[in-house]
Amino acid sequence: MGAATFGGGRRRNEGGGELDRRELGKRMMRMVCTCAGAAALLLAAGMPGHALSGDAPWCAVVEIGSGEVEWDCHYQTVEQCAPNVIAGNRGFCNHNPYYVPPPVRGHARPSVRRHYRVN
Repeated sequence: MGAATFGGGRRRNEGGGELDRRELGKRMMRMVCTCAGAAALLLAAGMPGHALSGDAPWCAVVEIGSGEVEWDCHYQTVEQCAPNVIAGNRGFCNHNPYYVPPPVRGHARPSVRRHYRVN
């Protein structure tokens, strides 16, 4: 049997509209690929979306507009960080994800005093 044309000019197969399902599948695949490509592009372009400054254990994470944030990492304690965030800046205090504490300096080996007998 041949294909029939219905009201909207779509071609349908008399066996249940397989041409529509196939075309719908192609369109869906194009939409999925387009959305995935756009998401990948946005993620790649958004990587430098934050600026990190300082090398202290605590950061004031402040929104600078259009969804971008700045990490101001100059605070040794959360108490030092809090006034910057409370002062009207939209943000919060967070641990510096790149902070590397200085190596713990080991104690020097105690000198051993040896007592020698003098004859």
